[in-house]
Amino acid sequence: MDATTDEIIFNFQNKFQIYKSGRIERFTDEDIVPSSPDSDSGVRSKDVVISPQTGLSGRLFLPKITDSTAGKLSLLLYIHGGAFCIESPFSPTYHNYVAALTAKANIVVLSVHYRRATEHLLPIAYEDAWEALQWVIAHSKGDGPEEWLNYGPNDPMLNPGKDPKLGRLGCGKMLIFVAEKDSLRDRGWNYYKAVKESGWGSGSVEIVETEGEGHVFHLLDPDSDKALALMEKTVSFFKQIPQFIYVWVEIGNAPMYTCVNQNSELWLNHHVDFRRVYLAGDSSGTNIAHNVVARAGIAGISGLRIMGMVLFHPFFNNDGERHSGWGGSVEIVETEGEGHVFHLFDPDSYRTMALMEQTVSFLKQG
Repeated sequence: MDATTDEIIFNFQNKFQIYKSGRIERFTDEDIVPSSPDSDSGVRSKDVVISPQTGLSGRLFLPKITDSTAGKLSLLLYIHGGAFCIESPFSPTYHNYVAALTAKANIVVLSVHYRRATEHLLPIAYEDAWEALQWVIAHSKGDGPEEWLNYGPNDPMLNPGKDPKLGRLGCGKMLIFVAEKDSLRDRGWNYYKAVKESGWGSGSVEIVETEGEGHVFHLLDPDSDKALALMEKTVSFFKQIPQFIYVWVEIGNAPMYTCVNQNSELWLNHHVDFRRVYLAGDSSGTNIAHNVVARAGIAGISGLRIMGMVLFHPFFNNDGERHSGWGGSVEIVETEGEGHVFHLFDPDSYRTMALMEQTVSFLKQG
């Protein structure tokens, strides 16, 4: 190769670099955890192709099934972070965290491997997440999407607080985690306030702040006390019992395209209760998760019901607040003393465990 075309023209925080030839080198993609038929926790995982045409794929996680008569399980669509450019469901960070969440919350999880920048510019990641939702719906009776909005600094894609349709979110409840030492902390709080004041009338929103932690600390130190507490909160969210009846509005008449899937994924067919579907994302993945829920609320979906959404350390544009008219409920949780996605970097910490518990609690609300 010509030395001039192999010149490095951009380096992003030693996470990836771009060469003059167009070649991209990622330094975080070297370690891949293979899917496993079984793990110590009983969680099984396998890789699935969502769209052969685009290469969209994902990793599906199934918890240990101890009683086949216990009924169908909730499903979580998880969208990883990484500034839209790095990481994947197959990295040790995300495979291990999602597997732990699967076991703790006793839910089925589809972790989406959306196409990343810079090879695939936004809004392709949003479209991939939406197609992943349609793929899930296809296992009950679904089909697909509509066009996205145009780019812009105040585009609701990137800055949901500016979205005049924020009050039409397509879920009934939301749990938001922020961390005290995360540089993006205020963005999470602004998003919480925008949703809270939006007029979203069909659900609830809660925010939890972790003291003394940074961005996605629960991923970096998953065994820490705070990461474990976060896990418990997450699990509690998934297991909550609804205190009112949700009205499932099916529009289903908008122009849509047919999903590639032909209802062939047995784990979904056999184990998922499509009336209990959740979305979650961390860092930049929260942006994509929000847009899927917003799109579902505006376009309407049939074949499943999105019960709620969990956002870990949201990464939104920070251009003020706006009342959205959303009638649901929103909660924000701030983790003191931690930084951005600390739960990924320290998955065993106390605060990560606390975040996990809060997430699971949200998912179990029903």
